[in-house]
Amino acid sequence: MIKVPRLKLNRFGVFCLRVIYKDEHGNRKETLQSLGTKEPEIARVLALQFNLSHELQRVTAMPPTKPTLGQFAHLLEPEAKLQKYRIDIKNGIYEATDEADHLRMVQALGVIHRTPAPAPAQTTAPAIPPIQKSKKISEVIALYSEEKAKDNNKETIKDKKRTYQSLLDLFGDIEINLFTKQELVSWKSTQLKQDIKATTINSKIGELNGLFEYALNNGFYTMEKNPCEGLKIGKASKLKATYESYEPFNNDELKAIFNPLTYSKRLKKPDHYLLPLMALFTGARREELASLKAKNIKIIDDVWSIEIEEGKNENARRIVPIHSKLIELGLLEYAQSIQDKQYPYLFPHLIDGANGRGKNAGRQFSTYLREDLKIENDRKVFHSFRHTVITRLHTINSNKAHVIQLVGHEDDSVHFGTYTHDVGLKALQDTINRLEYDIDFNQLKAPLKEFERFINSWKKQEDRKLKRLINKSIK
Repeated sequence: MIKVPRLKLNRFGVFCLRVIYKDEHGNRKETLQSLGTKEPEIARVLALQFNLSHELQRVTAMPPTKPTLGQFAHLLEPEAKLQKYRIDIKNGIYEATDEADHLRMVQALGVIHRTPAPAPAQTTAPAIPPIQKSKKISEVIALYSEEKAKDNNKETIKDKKRTYQSLLDLFGDIEINLFTKQELVSWKSTQLKQDIKATTINSKIGELNGLFEYALNNGFYTMEKNPCEGLKIGKASKLKATYESYEPFNNDELKAIFNPLTYSKRLKKPDHYLLPLMALFTGARREELASLKAKNIKIIDDVWSIEIEEGKNENARRIVPIHSKLIELGLLEYAQSIQDKQYPYLFPHLIDGANGRGKNAGRQFSTYLREDLKIENDRKVFHSFRHTVITRLHTINSNKAHVIQLVGHEDDSVHFGTYTHDVGLKALQDTINRLEYDIDFNQLKAPLKEFERFINSWKKQEDRKLKRLINKSIK
């Protein structure tokens, strides 16, 4: 490949331009601008086009000067492609291969008409208005995340940061004003190529929309419009029909899942074993259960309860009475053993990673469904327990207000937020205890001694790791 000045390859294999320029104070600056392509031929043409425009701008200015980076924002668009159009002004020929190519041809004509012809020294070339200098995108993300931490839970903040990181990975940490509709369209294209569901992409676009709306309202993004406007894929009603929700488990599937011969063989760790049972009798989300602290299992108003302190949304914070079957299966005894050892979390061995503390338990359960039980419907997952509980409670004509509070749903007609003593845990206990399944749970009592051996072994490993770190720091 012929070497082209300023053309570099970043760590993601995306071609970039290494641009040296001067800021408004005259200080020398350097930045990498993504070209949005991994194709050498396309990158070479884009870099040559930039270099030509850069030199033309420099020599035609009166007096000659080094142009600013903002004057070439139109040449740094990641969606730029090889020039296919044909322009012959002398003979009046203007040809394009398709609509997108026609648009690029029109833009090229604009550049041609703006480029001044040679003129006497006393004349001054018309200046292209520079893009206003702005904060780096990472700085705006940090400020926005700090503000949203006041009304978003930890999981929501994590989801948003993952979305913002995908933008940084593609374009680098550039100034926020350099993001236009084209950059966001390019980002959306990378998401589509990863075979991500349209509903998920729309959710991510909503997160980016919130970021740029914040930047607009606070003066960090000084362009005219939010670049995320109009990017969502299809209408919500159509997408809902295309991507149906997870399905509840039927009776045969539940019997297969909780068959003691297969269940205890595959799901041996405390979280792998207990989380599906807890979900079956609470309707709680996987992360809500996996993130429980040991102290969250306690007596409230004479009722053994699970206190869910944080979750997917504001309504997720609630108190759920413990089903009598969970007590029979040994949940309280397990919780007491963890509390006695003063571990902060109910499942102390879990790691709070990017995808939550329950990620591995979810994967293990999926493996159990697909490989052991041959339940291959991709709408049958751990979250199906939640749908199972909700469906069963409605089927037995449970009090709607109780169901909403037990599962942490929001409902426009009934306003139940955080638990209040007026609702009555005794009433909620009666409702949750109406949940029944045609399953023999007698052989599924939690193997507490095995759990204890596992936790003790895990603790010894953690102590050895800590000791090695201390010795290493001393040396």
